[in-house]
Amino acid sequence: MYKRLLLVIGLITFMGFIAAWQQIQTVRLGYHISQTNKFREEVLNEQKILKLKLTSLKSPDHLLGMETSQNVTLTAPEILTLNEIHGRIRNYYKIGNNVAVNPR
Repeated sequence: MYKRLLLVIGLITFMGFIAAWQQIQTVRLGYHISQTNKFREEVLNEQKILKLKLTSLKSPDHLLGMETSQNVTLTAPEILTLNEIHGRIRNYYKIGNNVAVNPR
């Protein structure tokens, strides 16, 4: 009789430890998820800021401002025929990588 009582008390205690451990793990995972979401939001905000900066740096107004303040010269883009493009590609592969960057 006492053995059964001790067995029941032992099982109830064991189940209590299991329930407490499970609750502690749930809270730890909740904190971890919260920190991960906070970090994700910070990264997304930083990404938005960097995209905005990139857009402003690419804007024509910014480039024109650089032309006057930093002695940068802007040239009109070339209009190439298809044969000229093919010729530059052939030269790129024949001579080396610098041809594509500096075609002339």
